[in-house]
Amino acid sequence: TRIRRELEAQGYAGGRSILTDYVRSIRPAAAPRKQVWRRFETSPAEELQLDWSTYTVPIAGVLRRVEVFTALLAWSRRAHAHAYENQRQSTLLEAHERAFADHQGVTARVVLDNMSTAVLGRVERDGRLEPLWHPRYRDFAAHYGFRAFACKVSDPDRKGKDERFFYYLEQDFIRGGAWESLEALNAALRRWLDEVANKRVHGTTRRVPDAAWAEERPLLTPLPALRFGACDEELRKVGPDSVLSIRGTSYTVPAALAHQTVTVRLYSDRFEVL
Repeated sequence: TRIRRELEAQGYAGGRSILTDYVRSIRPAAAPRKQVWRRFETSPAEELQLDWSTYTVPIAGVLRRVEVFTALLAWSRRAHAHAYENQRQSTLLEAHERAFADHQGVTARVVLDNMSTAVLGRVERDGRLEPLWHPRYRDFAAHYGFRAFACKVSDPDRKGKDERFFYYLEQDFIRGGAWESLEALNAALRRWLDEVANKRVHGTTRRVPDAAWAEERPLLTPLPALRFGACDEELRKVGPDSVLSIRGTSYTVPAALAHQTVTVRLYSDRFEVL
């Protein structure tokens, strides 16, 4: 279309098809471009790769969107996965904590993409673009003692081990499944991880992930005594009928709290009123 537009400015009055045929006849054949990857492996307890993937699945007979978080130990290939209702920052941090507890420790480096709940953007430092970390995520990383690493924009291959696990998860667990509730989905997902995914012989390492994890686990950084506190904390006013609205649903609280302002801690699957 651009060539035709330029030729028409020079007096061309022909049609598009004849021009297309002519351009095709003189265009040089493009050399096939084959992408080359350099496979790499990391040392035990060195790296954890994590990400989100969105699925639409039947829950109680209704199609619902769920956000599945996975965290894969790069050396042993042991996987953690859990489904959530959203990808809020508090949910992301809670998902980290659940994965750390499942793996019973933290790696030296955590690799993730440029999700806005962790990376605010990129800034130039010494001629290179470096991630600008969200202050809360930076504090979270310091609390658990890991170095966060953000992949280059549109570079899924850097954390290809976790990306490959999503494909396996969809093929072997998600596709064709139906559950009565999100809790039932997560219970089934836990069984699949324990009985199938982490018990199979991995195609690349030729080892069972759980067996390799038994060697990797003593080298992971131990979890701190206190959790970071990944929930959202808000002040809410209790109504005269002792009712509190949480994410669009009304809940009753003790009558002594009527007319008072209370602190509410919001987690992915529960809330607490202080």
